[in-house]
Amino acid sequence: MRFRVITYNIHKGVGGVDRRYQLARIIDTLAFYEPDIALLQEVADGIPRSGHHQQVDVLGETLGFQHRAYQPNVTLRKGAHGNAILSRFPLSDIHDIDLTVPLKKRRRSLAATCHLS
Repeated sequence: MRFRVITYNIHKGVGGVDRRYQLARIIDTLAFYEPDIALLQEVADGIPRSGHHQQVDVLGETLGFQHRAYQPNVTLRKGAHGNAILSRFPLSDIHDIDLTVPLKKRRRSLAATCHLS
């Protein structure tokens, strides 16, 4: 079995030369590469600058990923951002892994078992 995996720091949907929020750019990029599994970083959830969107759901629904997981890493006054997994295959055993080094910025990873069959 062959499948395609992509990892992508989407910077909460803000980027490009103009530094504007345009989630459509992220959608277009992911659609171009046609991944079966997308591992995403800096996915926004309810952040004002990111249109208050729950990006994991917007991306998942728009791109046809039936299975998804999200774990916030940074909680803001309004909203949060973190890691997400979008998958065309079922996910289980979804859990957060703390990668923080003492006295450094908090770092986390999202892990899951993906059932390919």
